[in-house]
Amino acid sequence: MQGFTKTASVFEEELRSEVGLQDSVEKLVFQIFQYIEDYCPEKLLELWRFLNERMFATLSESQLKVASDLENTTYKLYLINCIKNNNIPKAHEFFSRIADLTRNNPDWNDWFCLPYIKNPGKEKRLKNIFCLIGRHV
Repeated sequence: MQGFTKTASVFEEELRSEVGLQDSVEKLVFQIFQYIEDYCPEKLLELWRFLNERMFATLSESQLKVASDLENTTYKLYLINCIKNNNIPKAHEFFSRIADLTRNNPDWNDWFCLPYIKNPGKEKRLKNIFCLIGRHV
């Protein structure tokens, strides 16, 4: 019975720590969206640098690919927020800040024209992406 009691208490402690971890993840996601909505590119990029250096550095190759895709999608969400709210200068600023990431990256080829298109949601090559991501901003 003593072994069961100890196991149960360890299990309860683990559950409590997972709830704390879940709260931390929710706060992190909230913070990311806050940086996007408040047009804080420097803070958004700083947060991703932290995640890449402290959390994602130990991931497997396949997990690292998912993390990289999430980073790119988050940056695209930032740009869509800028364009939807007609904050073109912030979009230009953001592109200049992420130039190293986007240079020679085919995933970004269609995105460079975004600040120059009057109705990006109607642009054939951006329509699907803009609609899918844009309605969540």
